[in-house]
Amino acid sequence: MGDPPAQLSPLSGAYLLIVVGEPFSEEHKQLILQKIQQGLLSWAEDDIHVDISRELQSIADCNPPGEETRGGERLIQFATEHLVTEVLIHPQVNTLQQCMKNMLGSFTKHRHIIHAGYTFAGQGSWILQDGTFSFGEFASVFDEYDVQRVLRSYENSISIHVHCCERAEWTQDNISKQQFSKLCQVFLNPSITGIKETEQINNFVQYLDKFLHPQSIQERLPPSDVVGNIRFSHPTLYVFPGGQGDSALFGINGFNMLIDGGFSRKACFWDFTRHLDRLDAILITRLNDENTQE
Repeated sequence: MGDPPAQLSPLSGAYLLIVVGEPFSEEHKQLILQKIQQGLLSWAEDDIHVDISRELQSIADCNPPGEETRGGERLIQFATEHLVTEVLIHPQVNTLQQCMKNMLGSFTKHRHIIHAGYTFAGQGSWILQDGTFSFGEFASVFDEYDVQRVLRSYENSISIHVHCCERAEWTQDNISKQQFSKLCQVFLNPSITGIKETEQINNFVQYLDKFLHPQSIQERLPPSDVVGNIRFSHPTLYVFPGGQGDSALFGINGFNMLIDGGFSRKACFWDFTRHLDRLDAILITRLNDENTQE
C-alpha cells in the first residue's frame, strides 16, 4: 500500500506584504508613508480576527533592521503566531515575485498587499528597482503549483485585499474576470470599514520612516572629478545592462552616441559616460515601460 496523502495545514492568521518605492523627495516620502497607513487602516479586523495594531507594535518594539542587498533593496521579515509580515523597500522584480509567491502559497486565511510606490499611468505597472510588475505578472503567480495547491484545497476560504493605484488592468472588474477569482476572494481597494488610527500603527509607520531616504539627482548621479579622460580613436561599442531595458554607447573619433537609457533610476551608463567630455546624440529605440529612465 502506498503512503497516505499528506495533510495540509489548517488556515489561520494573516499575511501582510508591503511594497515600498524609493522616494525622490521628502514630500514623496510622506505620501508613501500615508499610503501605507491607509492600507493598514483598511484592515477588516472583525472578519480577519487578527489585532493588527498589537501585531505591528511587536515589530516596532523589536525594531528589526532587515536584510539589505545590492542596489539598496531591503527586505524586512517578521512572523508571530497570528501574522506574517514582509516589507520590501525599493525591491527588485525577482524579490517581489518570490515574496508574492510565498504569500499566496501560505496557509493563512487572509492576505493583505499594500503597494506604496511609483505606478506607470498607461499600464498601471508597479515601478520597481530594475523593472516593472504588471497585473499580468500578478495574475501569473496564481498559476504556480504551490499556490494552486493551497487555493484549490481551501476553495473560497481565502481572502486577498490589494491596495494600489487603480489604473489600466488593475481594476476590480478585471480581477473578477480572472480564473483565480473562482478559487479565492480577491478585492482591489475594498471600500470596507476598517479600524481607527492607533498609536501602535503610527509607531510602525515611524519605524519604516527611517528606511526611506530621498536622494537628489546629484547624489544619485555624482559628477566625475576628471571630465573628458575617455576618448575613442576606433569604432567602439559598450553595452550596459539596465534591468529590463539595456543601454549602449557608440563612440568613434569625435562622435559619441548614447542608445537608450536603461530602466533603473541609477542610470546604468552613468559611471562610464560621466567621464566623456560630451554626448553628441541620444537615440531612443522605443518608448515603453522597459525602456524608461525615470
